[in-house]
Amino acid sequence: MAFGKVTQVELNCGGDDSWNTASKTTAAEGEDLISSLVPANTSALILHVDVSGMADNFGIRKPGSTDNRNNVHPIGSHFWCMVGVDSSKNFEVWIGNTAIKVYLEGYATSDSVVWFTNAHNDRTPTPDGTWREVNVNDICPNAIGIIYEYSGSVGGWLYGARKKGSSDNRTIPDGYKDYAVIGCDNSQIFEFFHDEVGGDSNTLYILGYIVSGAVFNTNGVDKSLGATGAYIDINAGTTNALFQVIECVSSQANVDYALREDGKSNDIYKHLTGQHNWALVPASAGIVEGKIESTGIDFFLLGYFGITKPRSQGYIMS
Repeated sequence: MAFGKVTQVELNCGGDDSWNTASKTTAAEGEDLISSLVPANTSALILHVDVSGMADNFGIRKPGSTDNRNNVHPIGSHFWCMVGVDSSKNFEVWIGNTAIKVYLEGYATSDSVVWFTNAHNDRTPTPDGTWREVNVNDICPNAIGIIYEYSGSVGGWLYGARKKGSSDNRTIPDGYKDYAVIGCDNSQIFEFFHDEVGGDSNTLYILGYIVSGAVFNTNGVDKSLGATGAYIDINAGTTNALFQVIECVSSQANVDYALREDGKSNDIYKHLTGQHNWALVPASAGIVEGKIESTGIDFFLLGYFGITKPRSQGYIMS
């Protein structure tokens, strides 16, 4: 087993502006332990975060970590991220208020994803507005994809990431914090762009890496939608895709978008954090659904997470 989906479920994550252990679903969802929803060898979870009510702080980390990043996220936004878990399948989360909702949508197992207890923060390239190589061969051996966080005290800088060898050139304003998964070459190198006028206030944090169970395109495949206000299918081109990895960019601020598994009814329709997000969207037979408020929002398929063995246990879907 490499990656797997779960039926989307809200997690009990507190909301008192401090680090809390997330170990179970909300009371409305039955207070099930996360460990009952995922396999025993799960190393990381795939989360969808809905920032409703007001802008406030959010952070995640693996239990035992001393990382302490809890930057603000704008009101009315949403994003996806991954987080490492301990042997009990718990993680730690910082949420500024209970209006921020965290949903579990999937997992990765230890044969596919390696997670660092503390993120590596020594790989941030020079913020000079050019594409720079980031070599993580020494800390991410055999990696095919890199899981990172880009955060700091200032938002709005132009930033982008791409697999080495790609001709993609999407450099779009970021938020205060962005989570992403990007492919790397066989030498564990990817490329990063950021342009911070007046200094290097934002940092690239390497959270973990993928060694199997995923496919990354060298260039993102344009999957932008031609119409607004309704869900439209986005096909990965293979039924092996359990999750699509989609880069979302917008030429406008504060416009809404949604991405969900094909055939589902959940409707988190809010704007990007900044104008640049990476989405990890559950797929049904390789298909997800997208909805946009404006055609200024574009989607690019960077790859997908797949599955190596069928499984049907509890909430897990294959």
